[in-house]
Amino acid sequence: MKTINLFSIVVLCCVHASVQEDMSDQHKEIMQKLHNTCVQETGVSEDAISNAAKGTFAEDGKLSCYMKCLVVQLGVFSEEDGFDSEAFVEMVPDHMKETMSEVVNKCTPLSGSTSCDKIFQFNKCFYNVNPQKFVIF
Repeated sequence: MKTINLFSIVVLCCVHASVQEDMSDQHKEIMQKLHNTCVQETGVSEDAISNAAKGTFAEDGKLSCYMKCLVVQLGVFSEEDGFDSEAFVEMVPDHMKETMSEVVNKCTPLSGSTSCDKIFQFNKCFYNVNPQKFVIF
């Protein structure tokens, strides 16, 4: 699977639904392609994604692997190297770096029985640390 260029999606990692209207059409299109790729790859339901965005994380292998697909596509996770927390923090805009650093510090090292589960647990932790900044698309 082709990894999407990090430069093209810097904003995607930290855009909350309330500011989506401020996104360029290009970023919205890239976000939609990323979403579609990972939905197709995992078979996750839109309801599971919507519920996770609101803090209800279904213990669903499809949802956890969808979350993994997103970070793989973002280029901040691989089976060989694991989660690249430095790249994760560096890819966000300057005004978000402190928040992302806090999330990374509180939510790593990753725990879980599989790579999908590790990313799922990270996302749940992220939501618990800062629900206002948590985003899943």
